[in-house]
Amino acid sequence: MVFIDADFAAARERGTCRDAAAFGGTEAAALAYEQRYHAAGREYLAQRSRRRQLLRVGASFR
Repeated sequence: MVFIDADFAAARERGTCRDAAAFGGTEAAALAYEQRYHAAGREYLAQRSRRRQLLRVGASFR
């Protein structure tokens, strides 16, 4: 997986325009980005943040 640090709103707009035909319209494409792709991206960022916090706490006990 490749993660690109980009604003979710800008990425959704670009992706929606690019993939509208493949999803059957802009509304369906926007929904796919919000509910699937960007939901997964937000979960990845949340997990990464939690892991970093745990690593900091673990390091303080050494």
